[in-house]
Formats: sequence, C-alpha cells, structure tokens
Amino acid sequence: MAMLAEGNSTICHYSDCADALALLGVFDALGGDYRHEGDTLWVQGRSWKVQESRVECGESAFLARTLPVLLPSMGISAVVDGRGTLVQRSQTDLLAVLRVLGIPYQSGGDYLPVAVSATDLDARVVLPPQRTSQVASGVLMAMGMMPKRVEVENLPTSSGGYLQLTLQIMRHFGVSWREDAPGKLLKPAGGLYRTVEFCCEADWSAAALLIAGAAIGGELILYGLNPESLQPDRAILEVCRRVGVECVFNGTALWVRGVENAKELRPFDYDIGDCPDLAPALAVLASLIPSESCIRGIAQLANKESNRAQVLSEILRNFGVDAALGSGILRIQGGFSRTSSTPVIVNVHADHRMAMAGYLLGLFYPGEGLLSDPTCVAKSYPRFFDDVGALLAKGR
Repeated sequence: MAMLAEGNSTICHYSDCADALALLGVFDALGGDYRHEGDTLWVQGRSWKVQESRVECGESAFLARTLPVLLPSMGISAVVDGRGTLVQRSQTDLLAVLRVLGIPYQSGGDYLPVAVSATDLDARVVLPPQRTSQVASGVLMAMGMMPKRVEVENLPTSSGGYLQLTLQIMRHFGVSWREDAPGKLLKPAGGLYRTVEFCCEADWSAAALLIAGAAIGGELILYGLNPESLQPDRAILEVCRRVGVECVFNGTALWVRGVENAKELRPFDYDIGDCPDLAPALAVLASLIPSESCIRGIAQLANKESNRAQVLSEILRNFGVDAALGSGILRIQGGFSRTSSTPVIVNVHADHRMAMAGYLLGLFYPGEGLLSDPTCVAKSYPRFFDDVGALLAKGR
C-alpha cells in the first residue's frame, strides 16, 4: 500500500522471510524506489517507472492473487509468475475475478503464469464465489486507488479475518470502507492512499507453532505479539486455554506454561474455517493429548503449498500418531505409539508449515525424525530452527 501512496512511507519490523523479499523483487521489476536497511523499509510511493513488466512472486500466493488485479489498476501490463509449489496451485478463483473485473488476461489453464493488461476498473464489482480471501484483498486495495465512490459485493466469508486485516491496514493508509450490507463494502469518494509510518505486527501463525510445542513441560515467553490483533491465528490462545495450557499476557510479553503431564491436557474440537493456517499448530497440540481431538474445516487446506490435511495425517502416522481424515475432519488420537531404530524421514512436500510442524513433532517422538526439506521454512520463518534451538537450550 505504501507503493500506492504519494510520497515516502516508512515500514518498521519488515521481515526478511522469502515472501517479503519476493515483494522487494516486484518493486525492482517495476522500477520502484525503496531502501531496505535492517528491519526498516522506506518506500517512495507511486514511483514505478514501467508500463510493462514481468514480475516473479516467488512462492507467495498473496502476491500471485493480488498483483494481477493491482498492476492493471496501476496502468501496468504484466506477466505474473511464480516458482516452486506456487506454480502447482490452482488459480481458478483469481481468473474468475479477472473475468468479472474485465481485466484482459491470458493463461495456460488455471495456473501461473498469467498475463494481464492495464485497464480501468468499474465503480461497482460483484465478486464470484471465492474459496480464499486473498483475491478479494487485491480487489479492495486496487479500488482504494479510485477517487470516486466504489462498491464491492459478495465478499468471501471464509478466512474473513484476513479481509479485516486488509481493511485495517488500508484505514491506516487513509482509505476507509464501510459495510453497507452483509458481504458488501462501500468506499466514499475521496480517501486516497496517504504516506504513513507503519509497524508490522509479529506473526501469530509462526508463534502458534511455538505455543503448541510448549504444551507439555514447557515455559515460553514471547515478546512483540499484539493481544488485540485481528490475525486469525491468535485463536491458538483460545484452543490452548481450552486444553489446559496457561497463556497470559503480562504487558508486552505472552507467558505460556505447559502442563507437567500429558494426561492433564483435555482434547479439543475446533473449526479452522476462519484460521486455516492454524492447522499445523493444532495438529502438533493434538498429538500430545492422549484422547481424540478433531480439527474441522480442513477442506480449505487442499490448495495450499501442499494438500495440508493429507500431508499432516501422513506425517502424524509416520511418527506413530493415530490420524484419520474424513467428512471434512482430521481426527487425531494423541500419543506416540511406537519408536523406530531407524530415523523417520518426514516428507514435508516443500511446505514451510509442514516442515515446522514435522520438526516439532520430532522433538516429542521417542526416536529420530529427519525432514526432507528443512530449507523451505525460509518462506515465512527463516530463523525457526535457531529460535527453537535457543528455547531448547534455555530449557536444559
């Protein structure tokens, strides 16, 4: 959004994860002016210098699903491509929205790359049904550049928390929407993007895995998390408190105190429809509980970096945890039922969240587990192994 505002914006606590670095690569491809030093990013808004480009999204699904809407609205025709698991993920929702918006495009089927042409958007858009909120976020951001009154209808209800995050950040940059009816947003005339100083929140998705891993015998203190955050994966606190793990904020610090014995943990039944990225952390938590827990709403996991419901069940079973898929539910009977004299090879399918979950499961497994691709954690949490190693060292 800083690139869409006139003037200079400052973004603090900018991540060095691969997805964030992919965005800087997009800035480079567009000729945008920015400076990156440590965890601070300075962006000169509306500084792009091209009318045609080819942009590489890395493995960022968010970029792949927002740029094909944003770039044509910025007057830029572009080929949007990706790599790794991203080019294997269906983009049917994106293409359906491009057709509704009237953005000319070409693609080889339902996958990247997709070529889009510069065009003006209509002031009123009725979105087709969506399984993800990411494309809708791109539509809202693009229409935020329009000085006239605009409307967006039929916004997706699944993963609605992520849309609320988009709207919150847009308000910070001076663009406000109001709800005109359920699933319908209206932006009054005016209210264009302005330059700001913005501090990125700490990532609840990454924290959720660490919190789940502390459920037994652990004591963990995490700094920088926003207790009032709109990030959907803040729901890990609700689930942990249900099962008997103490989670308390003391000022800016979150204190997590696990139980001494797994038998003290209570099973849970939780629907991840609004927080699908929480599934790996919940799977780790369920594996530690010696009763059956249920994770519902797993249909959304099929078109991630991997088919996460399937991969999670495979990883759990490899470690001797009873896991079964059926009727949109992943059922997990906690407890590691076997050991192995040879290492368990954990196929994480190049999925960063599967790698992190698999590593944590291996710490509880009474044997040795080896990840097929530990480097993929760089997508969202490059210091994951260092941070877990530091926590383990403090616990010794």
